[in-house]
Amino acid sequence: MHPGSAPVRRAHATRALVAVVLLALAVTLVAAQPSGAARSHAVTSTTEATAGGAARPALLPLRAPEHYTPPQGAKFNHWNIARYRNVIRRHMLHTINSVPRGATIRWMVFSFGDWAIERALVRARNRGVSVQVLGNYKNRQTWAPWRKFQATLGTATTKKGRDPETLSWARQCRFSCRGWGGNLHMKLYLFSQVANVPTVTMYGSWNPTWVANQRQWNHLDTRWDPDTYNHWLGVFAQAKRDRPVGYAHWESGGMENFAFPKPGTHADTDPIYAELGKISCVSPPDATGATHATVVRIGMYVFGGGRGTWMAHRIRSLWNQGCDVAIVYGFTSPRALSILYSPSGRGRIPMKQCMKIENGIPYRYLHDKYVAVSGVYDGVPGSNVVWAGSTNFSMLGFSADDLTVRTMDAGNTQQYFQDFKITWNGPNAHKPHAGLANPEARTAGGKLSQQLRAPLGQGYYSALEAD
Repeated sequence: MHPGSAPVRRAHATRALVAVVLLALAVTLVAAQPSGAARSHAVTSTTEATAGGAARPALLPLRAPEHYTPPQGAKFNHWNIARYRNVIRRHMLHTINSVPRGATIRWMVFSFGDWAIERALVRARNRGVSVQVLGNYKNRQTWAPWRKFQATLGTATTKKGRDPETLSWARQCRFSCRGWGGNLHMKLYLFSQVANVPTVTMYGSWNPTWVANQRQWNHLDTRWDPDTYNHWLGVFAQAKRDRPVGYAHWESGGMENFAFPKPGTHADTDPIYAELGKISCVSPPDATGATHATVVRIGMYVFGGGRGTWMAHRIRSLWNQGCDVAIVYGFTSPRALSILYSPSGRGRIPMKQCMKIENGIPYRYLHDKYVAVSGVYDGVPGSNVVWAGSTNFSMLGFSADDLTVRTMDAGNTQQYFQDFKITWNGPNAHKPHAGLANPEARTAGGKLSQQLRAPLGQGYYSALEAD
């Protein structure tokens, strides 16, 4: 057929029409696609900017049995005062029950021995929360709730076809998770979302055990800062690999964070010893010419070993310089107590040992780890500072996974001051007997009994946690 014939012309016209239609359709589809910027926004639509400009997860739907908003600040447990007993426990249970489906829970704990906490975490896993918990290597032999929890969640950190961050498990490190020995001693609780609050961080002296509620004085701080949460989430990510990493230190959300271990530390390299060295004891004169003493309140489970001695010297120096110092404590080495409670210089530092003897041994005891200051810090009068966490004034903290956080907030400092007052004036707070490390001043032949020199967790102190 001739190319110029009518049928050929009609075929060409038909093909041209089809081409035009296809081109128009392609243009329409391209126009419907988001631009590069729009695609980027679509991919990252699960994040939004915080007031400080950092990205944080957008809120998930509130698919959880409770809608509890965990308040920022400190909470305290007093085993011997009914209205303060179980305060932290209730706070934690309400928090777990308010974590929505699709969110994450990440914990690092020394001890895990509370059945209600165990059940709440399992329920969270069952409703679609990713629950991952690292426990001290002795938990399996010590705590039945941990054994049940680990059996329920399993220990596998990977599963074919699954994002590891959506899995749930409970594991123990060989010793410390980020160190070369020691153990996991942190009490760190991370929640990607609680009710309508994203990126919640909790830390302190409190373990999820019945002992923490029924036999101890304890504290726990709650913070909402996304930068702080993300940094501690990074520490957790290191810890779950169970390989040595070592010391980390950073500032975030107006807080200074110290993540141990830090092996080989001495007084001149102890970061908290250096922090306390920034305290000045007398304020500059005010408008009337009056000066004011800096107030220092300390709640400390253990003054022990070399660190207990050099921290005792530091605190004694503050007292001799005119600071208003007072201490509540659980256990102290004879050496540290002889420094703190010496009648020389300004005289004895006001101190009380918080412990109750049952069946002939110390059984209920102060487990706090904090220093609260109001006065001159780092050359600034009117400062309010708290150092709190899981680290005792002992050498174990330098080989263990441990933490201390410094906050500079008047409200938080007053919370610690108020709790110190309640502890000091409450039952089972005794004046120490000079030179002895126990509340009953027991001696053998006029000398300190050898059974009183036993390490924590052994002998006379068998009912006390090993630091």
